[in-house]
Amino acid sequence: MNMNIQEFLQRFESERDGEKLQHVLIGSSEGVHEVKQTLHALRYADIGLWSPIVPMPGTGLSMSVLTRYRAR
Repeated sequence: MNMNIQEFLQRFESERDGEKLQHVLIGSSEGVHEVKQTLHALRYADIGLWSPIVPMPGTGLSMSVLTRYRAR
């Protein structure tokens, strides 16, 4: 079967059991990076589970998102 990565991710997410929750960090890139490291140290979320830190055009801020699933 030949499918692109977007189709694969959509299929994977639709098969997840539970409510989709997203955490969004917005601030300076240094601040966002620091909070990601703190949450990792607290064993809440591995650094690799967060999206890359991306700049928000025109704001001087950056953002990163973590998606978790809550059991129903």
